[in-house]
Amino acid sequence: MFGQSQYYNYPPNVSYNPYLHSSYQRPSPFDPIPTRAPVDHDRVMQDRARALAEQRARRSQYLPDEDDEDEDNWEYNQLGPRERAYLDAKRRQDMLERQRQQEALERRRALEVQREKALEQKQRELEARQRSLEEQRNQLRFQEEAANRQVAAEHEKRNRQQQQPQSERHRSRSRGPAPQSPATRQEEGSLPINAQQASSQPSAKPTAVPLTSRSATFPPKPAPTIEEQNAAASRIQKRYRIHASSGALDEIASQFDNVKKSFVYPRVIDFKKPGPEDGHVSVPACRPPSDFDNEEESMYVDSPGGKLTYTSTNYGLHQYTDALVKLLMKLDGVESWGDKGLRLKRREVVKDIEKEASKLERYWKQTWADYLAKQAAEDQKTQGESEQEETQ
Repeated sequence: MFGQSQYYNYPPNVSYNPYLHSSYQRPSPFDPIPTRAPVDHDRVMQDRARALAEQRARRSQYLPDEDDEDEDNWEYNQLGPRERAYLDAKRRQDMLERQRQQEALERRRALEVQREKALEQKQRELEARQRSLEEQRNQLRFQEEAANRQVAAEHEKRNRQQQQPQSERHRSRSRGPAPQSPATRQEEGSLPINAQQASSQPSAKPTAVPLTSRSATFPPKPAPTIEEQNAAASRIQKRYRIHASSGALDEIASQFDNVKKSFVYPRVIDFKKPGPEDGHVSVPACRPPSDFDNEEESMYVDSPGGKLTYTSTNYGLHQYTDALVKLLMKLDGVESWGDKGLRLKRREVVKDIEKEASKLERYWKQTWADYLAKQAAEDQKTQGESEQEETQ
């Protein structure tokens, strides 16, 4: 039945020849090249988009749940309601985790920026301090040079004054002695009348013979050497430096007195709440500051957890502590130059400032210790009352 020609769409009077099929026909290289119509790409893209839209419209009639433009959600559309809820919760959790990571990264970057700003501020302060020290060194060097010039000028003036009599003496020697008259020779060879009268008297004392101008001259002092000049300049410089350091110590002591007089011990101090809770607690100071003047008196100031907060109430306390620390830093920059008195003076000023800082620290620590003791007593009292109520 398959050998019949009607099954191959051929007329019955024509036999089937497989080589007459178009796939076996090869074009001749001598045939003209057929021309093709130009392809309109915009029209092709429009036809494809229209065909895709028609296909989606037909699919939406039978599969409404799968009608989604995002082809990546095909697996999500195949899930049930419970699996979808779980997947949505997981996506929200991942999104929150990414947000937390982003916030942590931003906070870390902000801290880094803040740290860089603090480092730049410290660098600027250090450079300013170095510049001030360099200016002080230059000023000291200029003053030392001025002192050296002054010493050299004094030595030069002294040498001139010493050389002037010598030149006059040499000039007088070159001219020779002046001629003397007979009367002068007689006067030099004989004694005065009053001297002869005095010699005739046995009880009279002999009179002193006046010295001549030649015997009254003294030998000139030798000019100082370079080593002596350098030693004198070093002594002058050392005295000047000791004087400048003493003035700096007096200035720091005066600043300490002014800061100490202007500070008033607070009657209420803010502390951080103990435990993981945030916030602060205001604690009244029950003891007067005069109780902390004696350093030898022992007080319970080692209580745990006492931390000052940075609030407006504690502003004066922090400012006073910072001022004391800055004064101690200034004292570190004052040199004693090997002078014992200056070293003792600086030690006394340091001791006074450290004593005041210790007093301030013991003041607020004792306030916190009293607060803890009071809270413990109240808790014990409340616990005792509750136990009595339970027994009744």
